[in-house]
Amino acid sequence: MRDHNNDIGELVAVATTNDGCITTSQLYELGYDPHEIGELARRGIIRRVLTSVYVVAGRTITQPQAYRAALLAAGPQAHLFGRTALDHQHIAKPHREGHLWIGVTKGQPRPRRRMQTALSDSGRSPLVHFVRCPSSAPVTTVDDLPTSTIARALVDVAAREPATRLKAYVREADFRGLLHTDDLWRELDLARPGTAALKRALPAGPLATAFGGTAESRAEYRLLRALLDRGVEPPAVNDTRFFDGREVRPDLAWWLLGVIVEVDGPHHERPARKAEDEERDAFLAKFGIRTLRIPTREVRRDPSGCVDVVESTLAERRARSRA
Repeated sequence: MRDHNNDIGELVAVATTNDGCITTSQLYELGYDPHEIGELARRGIIRRVLTSVYVVAGRTITQPQAYRAALLAAGPQAHLFGRTALDHQHIAKPHREGHLWIGVTKGQPRPRRRMQTALSDSGRSPLVHFVRCPSSAPVTTVDDLPTSTIARALVDVAAREPATRLKAYVREADFRGLLHTDDLWRELDLARPGTAALKRALPAGPLATAFGGTAESRAEYRLLRALLDRGVEPPAVNDTRFFDGREVRPDLAWWLLGVIVEVDGPHHERPARKAEDEERDAFLAKFGIRTLRIPTREVRRDPSGCVDVVESTLAERRARSRA
């Protein structure tokens, strides 16, 4: 068996060109056999990230390493979905764990979805959605990463995946603020395979991301989506306003009608936080603004009932403004 201490520098040099990642094929090219690769892993010199992809000397991985590992696992023509660097960050940092969308060209196998090493900034193992794509997908370079649009991904998903998974992807992209309408309509106009299925999967109401802000929790998004599906007038989302110099940033707001909605998690039930909320609600009432506070558990349990409450309050305010 070779002396690992003498040639580890060559291994590190190869990994440095790939954000600290190295593939099994590259290790074979350096002369390692499967037993030696296993020994490197046992000694902590390399750590498996995805099938046939390792990161050098790291118990966790950074976002760039997660991107690179997923691309290496997917094959030479793979690309990341996300229009901008900010999109990349949003994709990798959903509510509970990282999600990366990677385009896999025809003929390439799709590796396992869950990474075996956690993101250093969240401590959670990212999930990778390997989307089967045509090799002709238009790709640009963003932060030195081959990239295509989320809209392109959704059309490709629609052509190959069940409707339930497609709808989950659409909702996830909408929640993350990744559905740029110009990209979406451009892809739909091309009438490629999957276009009709994607049109059926798109929400009945307006896209949540078409408005000024983006929902910051899944409960908030779920309520917003339910309101839009019902045909309720779209609210401003996380829109900042100032009253007597005091900053107010409600989850949902119909400013012209003087109604705001806060989707409150369990921490709002703590006495100190509850007192703060009551004080702010009383402060806004002086300006004619009514605050509806809806617990997240109610949004999960009965979203339709929550919409009824909001809708009746808006109707009451409209009637008052006409009087």
